[in-house]
Amino acid sequence: MLLSVIMPVYNVEKTLSRAIESILNQSFSNLELILVNDGSTDSSKEICEDFALKDKRISIINKKNGGLSSARNEGLKNTKGDFITFIDSDDYLELNTYQLFYEKLVQEKIDLYVFNVCRIRNNKEEILNSIEKKVEGSEEILKTFFMYKGIDFYAWNKIYKKELFDGLIYPENTLYEDIVTSYNIGKRANKAYVTDKVGYYYIDNPESIVNSQFNPKQYDNVSQREILLKSILKEYPNLSMYALDKLLDGFLSTGYKIGSSIKNENTTKYLKLTRKDISENKKLMKKNPLTSKAKLVALKLLETNISVYTFLYRKVLKK
Repeated sequence: MLLSVIMPVYNVEKTLSRAIESILNQSFSNLELILVNDGSTDSSKEICEDFALKDKRISIINKKNGGLSSARNEGLKNTKGDFITFIDSDDYLELNTYQLFYEKLVQEKIDLYVFNVCRIRNNKEEILNSIEKKVEGSEEILKTFFMYKGIDFYAWNKIYKKELFDGLIYPENTLYEDIVTSYNIGKRANKAYVTDKVGYYYIDNPESIVNSQFNPKQYDNVSQREILLKSILKEYPNLSMYALDKLLDGFLSTGYKIGSSIKNENTTKYLKLTRKDISENKKLMKKNPLTSKAKLVALKLLETNISVYTFLYRKVLKK
């Protein structure tokens, strides 16, 4: 078995069939599909079972609800493939994605393959920026994670040699859980191939927890980037400018989420925390050659006037 595909499943009856079919209909067929039913209460379990009856490449794991990371980790324990990949059950794949991976694997003997992303929001498609190249050495691989939005630290647009996950799991009860794990994967990789060809269609769901009213878990968008920066400063200081810029983006997007939500005890508390964390990192961010003047102005507004900041953020980014 060459490839194990892990799909967490939780109450996705409307999109699950599309996601599963995008795997089963791949032009490359030497794969298994592990459906991890994370305690679904809708018809998702029955949909999984119906597909499993039709295709012997499918296996189902039923577990109590534990969240996305818990489901991914359970899937990782049960893989048979030499390579591992993930797909979220509300997204879908281009049908030649795995075939293109296989061709590059044969040609280049890679241990990591990264395909580009098309983001879909309100039926509008946005192809993210990427590059077509072979990348060697962990520092260069991590640099590409930072430089291209179509690569980034996502879990689901990559195919990994199984050994890269030895001893690694996704942190549970955490949002933006793939940032630190993808960093640790990148540290271990020796040879990657990244492509600008779209392989993954990411559905930006306005009803998801990431797009809902602010709750404390969403501050993981900052805290996970802080962990990343701390590790980068110690292990790959040449990449610190990229990690700083990524943290700054985390402050700005989280500040907007706080400012655009109904004011309550949590938003007040986490606005204070955001400003405190900005203060601790501001000197480094000001010296960062990647930090634009526009971002520094936005950061100052976030520190001083959340209402004006939120208004301008929405206007400039057309939120």
